Amino acid sequence: MQKNVVKTITINALIVAIYCVLSLPFGQLNYGIINIRVSEIFMILCMFNKKFIPSLVIGCLLVNIFSGMPYDWIIGTFQTLLSCFALYYIKNKILSISIASFLCGLIIGLELHFVLSYPIYLAIGSVWLSELIILIVGYFVFEIAMKNETIKKQMMG
Repeated sequence: MQKNVVKTITINALIVAIYCVLSLPFGQLNYGIINIRVSEIFMILCMFNKKFIPSLVIGCLLVNIFSGMPYDWIIGTFQTLLSCFALYYIKNKILSISIASFLCGLIIGLELHFVLSYPIYLAIGSVWLSELIILIVGYFVFEIAMKNETIKKQMMG
């Protein structure tokens, strides 16, 4: 039992680290109207196991601290938590990806509109579309990865 706890903490720590490494070098591309956060590919892990939710929320929090936007560390992190829940609890994969990307577009788009005065529909639409693309790519990447029994055992166990 304790071995599983240590394994889960270790995997979550690795995900937090990789999330940050895949985000922070891209600077403002993570936060603006063109919102390309490659690390969001890991959001798909929530579909496979809820034990990954803490690492994704913590990784998002750490990255959002550097956004330069007031309260992004709260708003963006809350949005990630909601999207993680959508991806885990909604079992229809198409619907869960659609809802998670819509939540991201809506919440972050509204934040960009009110904080940085971006046009509301452009902000919501561009963030939604970029998140949708990342989640779809992530879904296919992890579906292929899960065909490997070792990876599947680590992710599901």
